[in-house]
Amino acid sequence: MMRILTGLLQATYGTIEVDDVNVRNRARYMNLVGYVPDEPFFYEDLTGAEFLRFTNDLHQHEDLTVAMERLDPLLTRLGIKDVLHRRIHTYSLGTKRKLAIILAVIRLPKYLLLDEPFNGLDPISTYHIKEFLTNFCHQGGGILISTHQLDLVETIATHVTVINEGKVIVSESLQSFIKSTGSSLERNLIVTIQAAGSDAREDC
Repeated sequence: MMRILTGLLQATYGTIEVDDVNVRNRARYMNLVGYVPDEPFFYEDLTGAEFLRFTNDLHQHEDLTVAMERLDPLLTRLGIKDVLHRRIHTYSLGTKRKLAIILAVIRLPKYLLLDEPFNGLDPISTYHIKEFLTNFCHQGGGILISTHQLDLVETIATHVTVINEGKVIVSESLQSFIKSTGSSLERNLIVTIQAAGSDAREDC
């Protein structure tokens, strides 16, 4: 789904638009949307700073110095500022994840698509990423997160969509979804998927 939403794969049918911009208009679309894939790609012989410069120059959004000054608080909180001089192939999985998040927001997107954004992150970095995402939404941004780490998402999400075997079986506010049983997001998800499986068997 994420690859379709970013235009990396073509949908079989239907259209994808964000703020009336079609995904096929890739340049305009990706100026609106920042994307963090489950397995980010880097030119790993470059340093983190070099890759940030490359990405910024590619999109020609603003001077890199200005962008880095804007991102400095996030770089500091994530503990990545002091390793930008090192080549990316020396980074841990968590550090690469942090760099991918910085790359996604360097051009000031209005929306973020995040695929398993908390994978490989230590508790402190996870906290700061959640704080950043919450502030991003409070400033008018929108975020779509695809993840199996429901305990983390439950603290920041406002809506939930459950996809089971390629079909949307739930799409509603998180509060409404949890209220239906008074249990956790994880428990509700299990009950919902089990019920969907039972219905499918009855239809056979």
